Amino acid sequence: MAAATEGDSRRTERDVHRAGRHRVRAGLLLAGYGTWRYRDVDRQLDAGLFTAAGFTAIVTAGAVTFLALIALLVLV
Repeated sequence: MAAATEGDSRRTERDVHRAGRHRVRAGLLLAGYGTWRYRDVDRQLDAGLFTAAGFTAIVTAGAVTFLALIALLVLV
């Protein structure tokens, strides 16, 4: 089995950083959506016009679950 070269370790480090950046961006997008939804629901409740989220809530929960599973696989 050949030893890893310096170039290989740089490539691996770059890949890890790229994956980390994607996860941070995904987290920021989800946090932004959550903030927007919170404020939207607050306005609807104040106006007495609240409508429950259907499809978007399922998609958001699915995205969070998917990211959590990926993080679990990476950490284990």
